[in-house]
Amino acid sequence: MATIAPPSPQQRRTAPPRPPVPAAAGRAQAAALRRAAILVLATLVVPGSAQWFVGNRRVGRLALLVWLAVLVVAGLVALVASQRPTLLVSLGANPAVLTAAKTVIAVLGAGWLALLLDAWRLGRPPTLSRRGRLWLTAVTTAVFLVVAGVVSTGMHLMDVQRDLLTALFSQRPSVPAVDGRYNVLLLGGDAGADREGLRPDSITVASVDASTGEAVLVGIPRNLLNAPFPDGTGMDEAWPDGFDCGDACTINAVYTWAEDNPKAVPGAEQPGIEATRLAAEGVTGLTIPYTAVVDMAGFQQIVDALGGVSVDIGKPIPIGGGSGPVEGYLEPGVQRLDGFKALWFARSREESSDYERMVRQKCLMSSLARQVDPLTVLSNYEALAKASAALVQTDIPTADLPEFVKLAQLAKGQAIHAVSLVPPLIDPVRPDYGEIHAVVERALAGEPIVEAAESGPGDGTVGNTGSSATAALEGSAPPAPTAEDDTAGGAADTAPPPAPTGTAAELGLVCQAV
Repeated sequence: MATIAPPSPQQRRTAPPRPPVPAAAGRAQAAALRRAAILVLATLVVPGSAQWFVGNRRVGRLALLVWLAVLVVAGLVALVASQRPTLLVSLGANPAVLTAAKTVIAVLGAGWLALLLDAWRLGRPPTLSRRGRLWLTAVTTAVFLVVAGVVSTGMHLMDVQRDLLTALFSQRPSVPAVDGRYNVLLLGGDAGADREGLRPDSITVASVDASTGEAVLVGIPRNLLNAPFPDGTGMDEAWPDGFDCGDACTINAVYTWAEDNPKAVPGAEQPGIEATRLAAEGVTGLTIPYTAVVDMAGFQQIVDALGGVSVDIGKPIPIGGGSGPVEGYLEPGVQRLDGFKALWFARSREESSDYERMVRQKCLMSSLARQVDPLTVLSNYEALAKASAALVQTDIPTADLPEFVKLAQLAKGQAIHAVSLVPPLIDPVRPDYGEIHAVVERALAGEPIVEAAESGPGDGTVGNTGSSATAALEGSAPPAPTAEDDTAGGAADTAPPPAPTGTAAELGLVCQAV
């Protein structure tokens, strides 16, 4: 039986090549691939367009109408955000609306993905070459993943917002403004391993005018003694003469005492916070319905989530100190602080005093209030939401969020005034609470805290002219002008002179908000 020998290498080398694909056929394949890719990309930009032109026109018409409706809704949302942001916040603060929005996003996303797969089918992959089919499949897969990512991100953000509202804000009824103002107690807590319970290191009352958004920050020193409590409260019954057990009964120890004696604050879910709020009411004479507590140790996460904060530093601020070594300094000048540096700027006591630290904390709050913008918040929203939910406690009702957003917009272009209840204005060891109430009333009314002839350039906080820590800043502020320096004759009875301009270092201040 004869066998057929395989071709020799010489024969293989001289074998005739395969006939080339006609140029017309190649051009047709390229055109078919372009057409198929266009159908997929068009569905990415305008869902339903592929079906309208080459597929089921009824499906295409329905998809185009839905897409048009989505664009109209998006335009209305943008218009509302620019004209009436409080309405948008009201919707965003409603868990039912968020759940409905998530459902709508899921349904629309599923339809969009189905249209993409149909667009791939309309591209007729079997008619393409093997390479063409691979290219079309790769393009369709990439577009599919983009759409799926957008849809899943939208659904995830709805969950993040709902979880943030649940974890951060209260569901209690709305609380109206008191005497035309919204008053919030801001506590910076520090519950380190070497401390017994949580002792608020930063105690500030923020009072915002309900009609203008003008804000006043009242700083309460943590070493203030004999803090009184409003009449008729359990804390007043326990301490009728104020928190007066001696040097250990500073106002920042109220928290721990109330946690150990919860019966003095009946009905409170968090006795320490409620007792501290009552103490702040007794000190300032204000009704304070809201409280917000920020963990100082985790504060840096919030600053990092916002992309940092800029502050004009007037003197070197040590990083470290206390029970550990000084590891460096924050140098004078306008500095962009990340979370770690912002935390040390706010809490460092090395080579300074508690009063100076209060000044720095006011500078930091003022700078954050000025610099945070909606774009920054949106671009870092998930990180900010996670940090806030973990590090912030507040009893602000979700129903009041729209009003607070409106006030934040009004306050954006205004100075944030501040008064600190520290020497020489107030003696924390022997405080006169009648005088403190008068000082707070004058600050809220926009009146000078002290006479102009006694005023120095202030403690570095925005809008605070000679009202608090000038003598307590260990030489960080220039001396106050004397009465002999006043050549205006009687100017001490009028408004204080305009604040000088310049950097914090040039003015001899600890810091200035930027």
